[in-house]
Amino acid sequence: MPRPPIHPGSWHRTRADFQRRIRSPKAREIGLAFCDAMIAWQQTGGPTPSLDLLSAAIDSGSSPVSHNAAHQLGAILPHHAPRSDAFNLAADIWRRTRALGRSRMAWEADSICAAMTRAQAVQFRKLGLHDRSKRVRGDAAYVAAKCGLRELLPELLTMTSADPDPNVRHHSEISFHLLDRGYLIKPFAYDAANYDEITVLCTNRDATLGTLRMTVFVKRSVVESLGIDEVVAQLRRHEADLSPLPWDE
Repeated sequence: MPRPPIHPGSWHRTRADFQRRIRSPKAREIGLAFCDAMIAWQQTGGPTPSLDLLSAAIDSGSSPVSHNAAHQLGAILPHHAPRSDAFNLAADIWRRTRALGRSRMAWEADSICAAMTRAQAVQFRKLGLHDRSKRVRGDAAYVAAKCGLRELLPELLTMTSADPDPNVRHHSEISFHLLDRGYLIKPFAYDAANYDEITVLCTNRDATLGTLRMTVFVKRSVVESLGIDEVVAQLRRHEADLSPLPWDE
């Protein structure tokens, strides 16, 4: 099985950053061990980093260590087990991880679920949406729209009204509409008579950030004149290649 692309020096830079920034001795030790394992694996032909090390890094209590480890999980899982077992392995790490680590796993669900079947990806994302931590649920709800898994619509719809946390309800509502119809439009809170607030998914123009959630304010007259579908299409084109917006000309 091919290894992820090597970015020369990237893990060395990450290691130096961990060494400099992480104050907790235990978290720093885990972070450095994880970097060393990634360097050995990607650059010197060493063994695949172990899932125990990956789990420890995700649960290290350090946001940068946890984030980097969670991001690599999808690339490492296929080297430890067949695709059919990917969800079980990821879920086992999830159950052993505290809220910070679970929130990073929820945030990195796109990369983690790349190692899974569609049905497994739905299961994995539901772990985040039903988590006991409002932080984890909020992160899971925020990123849910990007995955294109309409199987999550019932959960998101329920969460828009039933979740006890207002931030989770807010992100659930946005993701529900983005996943259902590709946009969310509502009156702009500070000028509801003249402007609409429109949220869409779009592709970052230099592709470094992947799919982004963008919220803009557009005059109501523009939306009524062009129609919401055309406004959304123009916004996506603008973010992708800086095409001029006709209503700004």
